[in-house]
Amino acid sequence: MGKWQRVLFIVLLVGVCPPPGDVLALPSYTAGNNIQFDYAGGQQQVGFYPAQVGSASGGSSDPIIGNWQTLYVPAHTTWDYVLVSQISPGVWSLSGDAETLVLTPSSGDWNTPSLYLLQAQATAQTIDFNTGTVTWGGVTILGVNNSISSSTLQQFSGSSTGSLTMSFATDAALQGWAQTPSGSLTRSYSSTLTGVPEPHVWMLWLTGLGLLGYTRYRRHAVPAS
Repeated sequence: MGKWQRVLFIVLLVGVCPPPGDVLALPSYTAGNNIQFDYAGGQQQVGFYPAQVGSASGGSSDPIIGNWQTLYVPAHTTWDYVLVSQISPGVWSLSGDAETLVLTPSSGDWNTPSLYLLQAQATAQTIDFNTGTVTWGGVTILGVNNSISSSTLQQFSGSSTGSLTMSFATDAALQGWAQTPSGSLTRSYSSTLTGVPEPHVWMLWLTGLGLLGYTRYRRHAVPAS
């Protein structure tokens, strides 16, 4: 390989190789707080408290940790879903409204769009009181504002879709509330938002890994005698 070919190869390698830490980790963060179950106005309602981010794909020092995720339904009661009908024992369909998910510096900033670090939208479909899970439809990433220089948010900037998983603490009392609602109950929950990189990002990662493998092969190749 000639001198200029080597220079071009190095430039290409640097340009397409993923940064350290991005090779295996998809953009994601996990947040947790409380979920409240209310029976009011003849309706069984589910409300999500703003949840603080506890871990992120950018690592333990990522500044996204400590920020706040808020779930709310703009067209409905704030932080509210309604149980519609039981589709199997302990499993209920939800009201089906699209829910907005925002990440903000503090729990009270959910209604200040200029402070949004990340904004997404998803729809909760079912809630299972047997296993303590809320099933969500696909997530649409609406925007990322990486004003805090977060590695995780930088990763999310290459995603327009994702997935949201959620689990909550369930027990006999909560299962009984689902069948015969009365008053309100509060339990803890955990949610994880994961981004799906765009196809061109995947291609860059694969090309970068291929070039790294080729470089390693060339370095260890033994010339034929």
